[in-house]
Amino acid sequence: MFTSHVRYRVATTSCNNEVPRHGEKRPPLARFLQKTVQVHRHGLAGLGDCRNASKSPPPGNAGEQQGYRPFMTTEGNGGAAGFRAAVRRDLALFAHHESTPLTPAFAVRMVLLTQGFQFVLARRIQDALARIPVVGRPLRRIWWWWTCRKFGSEIAIGCTVAAGLYIPHPYGIVVGVCTIEENVVILQNVTIGSRHSHSPGHARIGRGAYLSAGAAIIGAVTIGEGAMIGANAVVLRDVPDGAVAVGVPARIVGAS
Repeated sequence: MFTSHVRYRVATTSCNNEVPRHGEKRPPLARFLQKTVQVHRHGLAGLGDCRNASKSPPPGNAGEQQGYRPFMTTEGNGGAAGFRAAVRRDLALFAHHESTPLTPAFAVRMVLLTQGFQFVLARRIQDALARIPVVGRPLRRIWWWWTCRKFGSEIAIGCTVAAGLYIPHPYGIVVGVCTIEENVVILQNVTIGSRHSHSPGHARIGRGAYLSAGAAIIGAVTIGEGAMIGANAVVLRDVPDGAVAVGVPARIVGAS
């Protein structure tokens, strides 16, 4: 009886945005999932497709007047709030790319049965561990080591990862120190690294970029917003916003 009641409350409060009666408290899972659904709906209302992320708002306040809202931009000031916000955006991005409604059942499937989301979630946990006083840094290092062994992929500790990351197949991925902005897609066997140990600067992967299987980003290059890197391409130079780069070395062949 109790289990059925909790299941009903989770489903109704998280999916239908039900307002609880006066004095009634929602279960924590219901509150979390409701917020996740709201983030998902807000993102889809602001951007129909992640590939349109390369579009910039008009100057000044014109963007707000025209209803421009970037897809799931970063929020939160760190701590528990920052962790929850990042996980919500990751869930929403997975649902968007899989063309699946963001429901409690979908969230449970992602957490328990989907290795791609588990890999991204492990990164969020790693960032949260680092904020624990005194023991946070050693715990983060141990967690990072375990994550590398578990998934056979690596995202460097010094890498900055914004909210909203889609990695459906976390196999053979090596990401060195770089900056990954919102809503980036990384497929299997992608490598992001420096040309040599003394290279100045680090790569930056722009918002909404798509890194196909086997792509290699080498050196302090910038992948523009909404750019697409073809399978097995080796990128040695900057890629403009919205461009498509293929080949070895990569060359611009069109727009995404």
